[in-house]
Amino acid sequence: MLRRTPELTSACRALNKECTCINTGHPNTLKTGGCSSNGLAVMLTLLDDCAFSGDEPFIGQQKLPVPGVHNSQGAGSPGREKVLNPECWPQIEAYVKDIVGHFRHDPRIQIWDLYNEPGNSGVFVGAPKGMAYDTRLEFYALSLMVNVFAWAREVSPVQPLTVAAWHVPDRSDCREAFTPMWMPGSSDK
Repeated sequence: MLRRTPELTSACRALNKECTCINTGHPNTLKTGGCSSNGLAVMLTLLDDCAFSGDEPFIGQQKLPVPGVHNSQGAGSPGREKVLNPECWPQIEAYVKDIVGHFRHDPRIQIWDLYNEPGNSGVFVGAPKGMAYDTRLEFYALSLMVNVFAWAREVSPVQPLTVAAWHVPDRSDCREAFTPMWMPGSSDK
């Protein structure tokens, strides 16, 4: 059972932004509107480092977009401060396991994008051509991404697991992240 926390609420808000066919009134519900009847497949995105506003996610009235600036007030999920703080990762683990576990056999979900652009450190607001966030984000996001895949696999979803990659300066840093951890015929996902 999901517990409502500010982190979960922010993550669900990000989930709503990512999936145009999804409307979650409560974290335990999934309403796909006309997706099924129109032959549309749903891909849910759980985490996202695209926090172009530079702000951490928050509950309440959101800032108005800056005209002419792509995703000017976009906040990441669960927020870059949480990505940079491994002490917060048990909350992220609970969120991933709750959401993926709850919908692991749901035919409306065709695929999971576990983490959109991990390590994307772009901040567009307040700088003419953008600026970079904390340089540690890439390393922590990569480490978190590896964990997110392990947590999702623990609840055995039937749908494929993916990540929308951003930038990895040295592929050897990825360790098992891009190595097939599951091969057909093996008993472990």
